[in-house]
Amino acid sequence: MLHKVREPSGRSRLSAWSLPLCLGLLIGCSSEEQPIPQASTGPLTIAEWKELPPEVKFEEEGLQRLREGTPELQDEAAFQKFQETVFKEELQKDAPLKPAGSY
Repeated sequence: MLHKVREPSGRSRLSAWSLPLCLGLLIGCSSEEQPIPQASTGPLTIAEWKELPPEVKFEEEGLQRLREGTPELQDEAAFQKFQETVFKEELQKDAPLKPAGSY
């Protein structure tokens, strides 16, 4: 309930806390719910793997999920080739090394 305060001039105004309270209620009571992203743990294609954040992409679990979801990477030689090409390119893109002496 909003309380009115009488000013010395005889006019009434809303108390100072009413506006922040109303704004808080409007913002906090939004009927639109935001979905919470779920962390996926299943197999990945190369395209899906490339979209992962670096902290997931280059970890053992991310690479294992990639191998599970990409039949051509099941072969050890093919996976080594992938690491020498695509993996290195992604690593340079996501975590480029600074030239020596630039620290």
